[in-house]
Amino acid sequence: MAAFLQRTATDIMGREEKDEDDNKRKNGKEAPLSPLSQLVDQKELTRFRRQFKRAVDQNLSLGQVSILNFEMTPLILRTALSGAWVAEEIINAYGTILASASPQTIFMTNHWSQQLSRRGYDHVASWNTTKLMVTRARDRDVERVLIPINVNDNHWILAALYMRERQWYLFDPMGTLPFLDTPFYKEMSRFLDYYFGTPVWNLDMPISESNRHQSEQDASSCGIYVCYYLELLCNGYPPSDIAQFNQSRKRMNEYRGTVIWTLKTEIPLHFPVLLE
Repeated sequence: MAAFLQRTATDIMGREEKDEDDNKRKNGKEAPLSPLSQLVDQKELTRFRRQFKRAVDQNLSLGQVSILNFEMTPLILRTALSGAWVAEEIINAYGTILASASPQTIFMTNHWSQQLSRRGYDHVASWNTTKLMVTRARDRDVERVLIPINVNDNHWILAALYMRERQWYLFDPMGTLPFLDTPFYKEMSRFLDYYFGTPVWNLDMPISESNRHQSEQDASSCGIYVCYYLELLCNGYPPSDIAQFNQSRKRMNEYRGTVIWTLKTEIPLHFPVLLE
């Protein structure tokens, strides 16, 4: 993880000028703007990004800050904002914020998906978060369950379970992951069969190499794409539509600012120390 946090964004930023076809679908239609991005004053966001980067560079020795009980260092925030690896603490906090504003959504953290993958569905069965998810799903009180997954500590994907349709989707920004061979798929299939039984759940992986959302050379944008998928799904966009959206590198780099801005509103009062 330390290697990812130290990864430079220079090559990513340098390629932005080559990719100016901003928010277009590959079929020529315009992709949706991020609802959160439309609520953020762009001039204020630009000022915040510059100020935040400068402040963190001057205060890297500061301890952790807590965002919704997810502990993260200023360096983790700075790295995500700069165009490099997005740490699980950011994805977990961002997904929690989005789901709290979406009554039809349950968000399960990457820690949950890791424990499911490594120790089996019976290990997470006793967790309160698991019991709540199962209860709400059985009562048809929830439409979707969103689960970020860190594959081999070097790639982010997102699973989206649509409970009423008994359909689950796998969003892989690269569109190349052999998902059916992953421990998560095997254990999640057992989990769904145990708790929800028949009929069989259908799996759809709508992103493929032909419509993938990430350049093959860009190995650090998968996390920000997962944040983007989380926001659109929480706002009710159909999974089949999201698979067609192809934001440019420039737009996705700008979206990093929106994510950190959103987290900023949840950071306790000691956060202004970074901005002095």
